[in-house]
Amino acid sequence: MNGANSIEEVCRKLHESLTSDIVSIGEARQIAQNFAVGTTSFTDFLRSVLVCLLNSGVEIGYAVNPTGSYVEFVAWRGTPEMKVSRLLAEMARNEKDFDFTVWLALAPNVDRYE
Repeated sequence: MNGANSIEEVCRKLHESLTSDIVSIGEARQIAQNFAVGTTSFTDFLRSVLVCLLNSGVEIGYAVNPTGSYVEFVAWRGTPEMKVSRLLAEMARNEKDFDFTVWLALAPNVDRYE
């Protein structure tokens, strides 16, 4: 499977998951790793997958629960490329504890933008 087809397949799989719930960046990363075999740079592959998602009705941000009764999805502002660059920079600073810090959600499920 070539890189472009793999990126599209990961996007499809993540969209399927997003129809029922938000998806952690850790889960998205794991799904991407399953398809990235043979790619030269996993970071570049993940960047392409995330840009694909953000260009197709998916948002990236934080899931917060300030009241204890409702998880609010707070999406990041910016272009898809800006959001992905921010994500990769944050991952590089805190990769060990990052898998459940940032989430993906379909745009209609966004409660607000930061």
